[in-house]
Amino acid sequence: MLAVALQDLRLEPGDRFLEVGACTGYLCALAAWLTGRQVTGVEIDWSLVRETGPRLAQAGADVWLPARDAERGLPDGTWDKITASFAVPSIPASWLHRLAPGGRLRTTINGGAPGWHATALVQRGIAGALTGTLTAELWGHVPSRRVGWLPVPSPPDGPGRTRCAVLPPPAHTQRGFWVAVGHLLPGVRRYWDPAGSGEVVLVGADGSRAVIAPDGATASEWGRAACGRSPNGSTTAGLAPVGRRSTNWS
Repeated sequence: MLAVALQDLRLEPGDRFLEVGACTGYLCALAAWLTGRQVTGVEIDWSLVRETGPRLAQAGADVWLPARDAERGLPDGTWDKITASFAVPSIPASWLHRLAPGGRLRTTINGGAPGWHATALVQRGIAGALTGTLTAELWGHVPSRRVGWLPVPSPPDGPGRTRCAVLPPPAHTQRGFWVAVGHLLPGVRRYWDPAGSGEVVLVGADGSRAVIAPDGATASEWGRAACGRSPNGSTTAGLAPVGRRSTNWS
């Protein structure tokens, strides 16, 4: 992924380069060699910065590595090439504001759904206009600490509400469609079916779900049941059949 990032950015000698989420600084060291100048890597983990800085200096890599939360803002100045080594649900406006005319920005877009990644590649024209592409990918960076992964769903307790004649769901190979679903229906993602039945399982962030037959002939739906109290006093919540308008995908 690091090599592909460098190819997409098209680094040239003299470019002002910034990596968001620099981690060990490996990509920054490569960028410093390609640009022939000092580059910047932002890392939120203070302990990692303390360990990485001396190692980069010992290797002769000209890298400035400040410790800060890049999702709250980038260092002052503008940058010709910006890349993020973690995924975000959408590109922060503060990143775009720091992109210089003629510059390129690359990051993974992911709302926390494992397996459904996209690469955003944004360019700022000489006149200042922004253009970009969003490409569904098989691989991508993990989400930022602020977002994290959506939880693994628990199985339903019983049969759900079943309805007939829904649209046949696109295959999992239609990655662009499923990436779009995660953004158009926030918190909803396609869940990988371990049984290999071909059914499509859509899961909401609250645990609600829809199970759609491969041919679209039937769809069963469950919603998050109301919380209750068990005999020992603990709070319980399960899944129950839902009405037609009770889920994001109805």
